[in-house]
Amino acid sequence: MHHSVFLGWGLLLALASIIGLSRHKKIQYPLVMTTFVLVLGAALVGAYLISFFFGGETGLRSTGAILGGGITTYVVLRYIGPHPKKDALDIVVSSSLIGLLVTRAGCISNQCDFGAPTDFFWGIQPEGLGPIWQLHKTMGINSGFMSHAVHPFPWLIIAPCSLLIIYVWAKDIEKKTQTLVLGYFCIRIVAEFFREPATSVSVVGVQLGFVLAGVIFYIFHNHPKTQALF
Repeated sequence: MHHSVFLGWGLLLALASIIGLSRHKKIQYPLVMTTFVLVLGAALVGAYLISFFFGGETGLRSTGAILGGGITTYVVLRYIGPHPKKDALDIVVSSSLIGLLVTRAGCISNQCDFGAPTDFFWGIQPEGLGPIWQLHKTMGINSGFMSHAVHPFPWLIIAPCSLLIIYVWAKDIEKKTQTLVLGYFCIRIVAEFFREPATSVSVVGVQLGFVLAGVIFYIFHNHPKTQALF
């Protein structure tokens, strides 16, 4: 199934999440929807900018999307967005992450983002003569028309992030946005170690930098002396 199909389903599910969560929080969802559309555009810009500045590293596009979308979300909700702003921010971030996870599922069928070769019990067997087979042929580890088993890299992001979203809303924790953003980056750091061999260690270094920035933002956002700045 082409990746564009997953992009479409991701967008639809994100929009459905906005409507459902807005009703749950009793917020006018057209206003939240408008915010989401603005954020979506900024996320696309952020995705391609970070890929450009890091030499075309496509693995960082989701990180760039979250950064671009996150900054825009904050600006829109701070100055012109719906009220209450905190609930609206939680809804936009949660829905955006849901859409992102659906697009990640497209990487499984299209083999555009996959794990390193493994003999571990959770290894999945790729089908066809796609990018994984080509890479394994170059590495000399495939067998005829069969690729070597690989770590389920996309699922290492999709599964824990999905559980995290369910947890923050089921428990109705106070810091939903901060928990989701920091949680996503931490999950990405762990998952990167199981990714395809082409991924450099520098990618993990960038992810660590983003987590550090997120921790600093979290502290400033909650400290009595600096809370007014946010």
